[in-house]
Amino acid sequence: MIYYLQSCSYPYAGGDERSNEKIRDYLFSKGIFICGCCHYSQGLFREGDTVLMICSNCAEVTLENSPQVKVEGLYSYLANDPDFPWPDYGGEEMVLQDSAGFWEFPQMMADVRTCLTKMNIRVVELPEPERLANCAFDGAKPYAPPSPRKRKMAPLRMGAAAKAVLPVPDGGILPLMEARAPLYTTDRVAVYSWSAGRGVEMAGKTAVHILKLLTHDLP
Repeated sequence: MIYYLQSCSYPYAGGDERSNEKIRDYLFSKGIFICGCCHYSQGLFREGDTVLMICSNCAEVTLENSPQVKVEGLYSYLANDPDFPWPDYGGEEMVLQDSAGFWEFPQMMADVRTCLTKMNIRVVELPEPERLANCAFDGAKPYAPPSPRKRKMAPLRMGAAAKAVLPVPDGGILPLMEARAPLYTTDRVAVYSWSAGRGVEMAGKTAVHILKLLTHDLP
């Protein structure tokens, strides 16, 4: 069985409920089971199941609580879907901001690029070590400990994240984000992480979530 965990955090990266509805409807038409909250969905999963996700928190919760399943990025599924109606963005250039939250999913990171290319988007890569699994950027998220709710959902992984929280500089986080503005040389910056998207917006640039781009031509 294939399940899809829709992210409660998606709207924070420039997402919208309509694109969320569109992808849910499309995946449902492909026979994929649409889940709600990742925390309450863990009891559904059985040995051999595949769980699709777009959120690093959903991935963390599932990896800890359901080790019997395969956790995969939604974009990996779509990149290999022969039926998906790819929109055409006419060769628009977009800087792609990777997210440190997905370092355990290098294939998903690669498949994000495949999806963008299939949409006729010219990916502008950030310089090393800013891209793929080497990327250490995730907006302001590394400077805040996981919430008590998240720590309850995945105590081992979220506990480790809490110990790795970075100290907030004396000047605050905003100057750190603003200093990244010269990296973003295109009108829109493609993201697949809500926290990275908020970081791009804090830098004064326009972030667009790949899910919003993907669902443009879906009914």
